[in-house]
Amino acid sequence: CPENEEFQCCGACEQLGCNKRVSNVMCFVCPSDCYCKEGYIRERAFLGTGPNRARCVPVKHCPKTA
Repeated sequence: CPENEEFQCCGACEQLGCNKRVSNVMCFVCPSDCYCKEGYIRERAFLGTGPNRARCVPVKHCPKTA
């Protein structure tokens, strides 16, 4: 896995990001993939698995929302 990520055998369907902090997506099979470590979040939300996901950044680096 890339920096600030760890492999999970059964992770969430949707990886949250700075632009989306809450998921309403449900899946029938939990994917095995690299997920952000605790304290980190994707720069933008990502649904599914694969190389097109955004990198993991510290949560404090996300822009403040109104």
